[in-house]
Amino acid sequence: MNTQETFEDLEAALSKLSKFRASSFTSIALMVIGVGVIIAAVIFSVGRLRPLEEQADQLRTETAALKTQSAELTRETEQLKSELTAAQQKLGSVQKQADLVRIAVMNSQSRKYEEAIKSYDEAIALNPTNGNIYAYKGYALYQMNKPADLQRAIETFKTCSQMDDANLWCHYNASLAYWRNGDRELAVAEVSKTIELDPKFREVFMIDPQFRPFETSAEYQKIMAGG
Repeated sequence: MNTQETFEDLEAALSKLSKFRASSFTSIALMVIGVGVIIAAVIFSVGRLRPLEEQADQLRTETAALKTQSAELTRETEQLKSELTAAQQKLGSVQKQADLVRIAVMNSQSRKYEEAIKSYDEAIALNPTNGNIYAYKGYALYQMNKPADLQRAIETFKTCSQMDDANLWCHYNASLAYWRNGDRELAVAEVSKTIELDPKFREVFMIDPQFRPFETSAEYQKIMAGG
């Protein structure tokens, strides 16, 4: 190989080296630019993700609140169902009690006092605090006109007073039972108690023939006169 060929080969090699270096620099520059673009994209994505994460947190909070509200609504619904069931049961009991009292009153009017008292006892079992039922039962016992039944009537009126001392018919009927039993002072005291609860009942006493015997009592006369 002569000197001229050697120089040509050397120039060719240098030219290739120069092109390679230029190509390498270009590749590196492109790589740097690419990395920069990726970094910028990541930064941009992170910037956009933050609001999305905040929205996600807010949604999670709202979802938890909705679950709590749903649980509370479920609890309230169950409570309302329970109250409705209790109200229906109470209504059924009241209706049954009313039917028993109606039957008892009819039996009393037919002088079937034992049957009437049985119905009154069943009604009392449904509602032991209803003073009217005790008053009606006591009067049925009073009408049986037997010493033992009279004592049962007085005990029934005492129970009535304990359960419902403001019950007018309890004291009204008790006065009759005490008078027949010979306890005139207690009888007149029950009359006084009745009028104390409702002064209009003075007229009821005056027109009720059952209280004609009471007119022999000076204290009763005084009460009727408004004294």
